[in-house]
Amino acid sequence: MKELDVQEIRQIQLSILKKVAVFCEKREITYFLCGGTLLGAIRHQGYIPWDDDIDIMLPRPDYERFLSEFKDENLILHHYKNTKNYGLPFIKLGDKRTSLEEKYEFKKVKRGINIDIFPIDGFPKEQKEVLAHLKDLRINRRLILQKIYVFSERLEWHKRMVLSIFRFLIPGKRMITSLHQKAQKHPFSSSPQAGIAIWGYGIKEVCPQITFTKSIEVQFEGHSFKAPKDYDVYLSNVYGNYMKLPPKEKRISHHHFKASLKPGYTLEEICEG
Repeated sequence: MKELDVQEIRQIQLSILKKVAVFCEKREITYFLCGGTLLGAIRHQGYIPWDDDIDIMLPRPDYERFLSEFKDENLILHHYKNTKNYGLPFIKLGDKRTSLEEKYEFKKVKRGINIDIFPIDGFPKEQKEVLAHLKDLRINRRLILQKIYVFSERLEWHKRMVLSIFRFLIPGKRMITSLHQKAQKHPFSSSPQAGIAIWGYGIKEVCPQITFTKSIEVQFEGHSFKAPKDYDVYLSNVYGNYMKLPPKEKRISHHHFKASLKPGYTLEEICEG
């Protein structure tokens, strides 16, 4: 199989995002760029130079609609409800014509180059209640992380054995189901605040709910996509002075994977649809 470089991986990720955008606009499903993808769109009009993934978020009702309605012959939607051994609590939408090797434990799941899709859930108004809600969610998230990540090679054998037994006993799907149930304790549509509850940046991502109700068009790699109209509120919460570049030593990718084209396919035909 032909191994792909970062620029080629980005081309395929972008082709997936374009399909999602077209689908959502046809179905009147609300979506927004988020995280480093949104930051890249605003600060660089494309990928952050040292980034190599795409993230989007959807209000919970739209997320559930997308999960049940999205279909594409070349894309596969991975979610804990429909993919055996899939250990993450959010959607990864991947291209079937590619393969991806990543440092996760659920290696039985054949995933291609993909983008990440997160639900936006409601949060209470008072800071004390928000922190309590996040603390409750954090327990499930930590257990999920213990289930999916590979152990460090520096970990002593006896600790590895204990953790392996602990990992075996963790009911992964049940933990993810519980996480989503807890995250929906405060309905998106009627909550004063909202943010990504199941993953992400925690308290930094909690914004007034209205932040995620209106959209504007932003440029990303020469194409128009949706962003929250009040993206400044979201980006300021998450990154602070987001227009300022980080120090050079922090301009590095945090992802580690190898991606390839499956035999019989070309980059051109994948990116064309």
